[in-house]
Amino acid sequence: MAAGCSSTTKVEHDTGEGGSSGAGRDAASGASGTGGGAGTLGAGGSGQSGSAGTNGSAGASGSAGASGVAGSGGASGSQGAAGNGGSGGACTPTTVTVDFTAQGNVQRDMFNQSGVSIVGSSDLQFSDSSSPQALDPGLGVVGGLYNWSIDSMEFITMTFAPNPATNIKYYVAGALDIDHDNIFGESSLTAYDAAGQPINTQTLTDIGSKNVSGIFGNVPISKLTIRTADDGIVIGTLTFGACLGP
Repeated sequence: MAAGCSSTTKVEHDTGEGGSSGAGRDAASGASGTGGGAGTLGAGGSGQSGSAGTNGSAGASGSAGASGVAGSGGASGSQGAAGNGGSGGACTPTTVTVDFTAQGNVQRDMFNQSGVSIVGSSDLQFSDSSSPQALDPGLGVVGGLYNWSIDSMEFITMTFAPNPATNIKYYVAGALDIDHDNIFGESSLTAYDAAGQPINTQTLTDIGSKNVSGIFGNVPISKLTIRTADDGIVIGTLTFGACLGP
């Protein structure tokens, strides 16, 4: 790491960078069988009485009634079918790397790559190692003190879509001390949660890797704004974990 100097700005720069499971439904119970009704008892026959008379014979006894047939038992109810198990699973994030130093020496109004889109307070400036102006290759914003850096109240906004990102890191390849307070690359970092609400704002300085997710408690982040005040930075790379499905 070395500190470079210009007539107006001190520069610190570095040439290296270091489903959810578905639940089965409850089984439905089968209906209970209805028991058969009791058989009807047969009526007893009555004997005919003999006529009174001399030496009359006794009347014949009546026949006993036939017994009723027992009712049939009801059929057993069928057991309900078991519910189907649910399917699904959590997303396995894909690691996305954006190398801002490999975009050539161009200006764009915005930048899109799988999982992220980037806009700035003005057009974006990409510089590679062959740039005759940039002291450090990477991402800057047109305007301010230098086109090749994000400086003098400029900012960029990174939006992660279609889903919030995890494990976000960016690398500051160059840091400028424009106000000569011996603090290089002072900038503010604001992160937004999955619902688009701001989580917090932190102040960062110096070159090197910035672990954004670690700073904000490792929650999924939907948007990130990096804003400079009096100093400037050049961003070399961005990495993050993305769920690129719907």
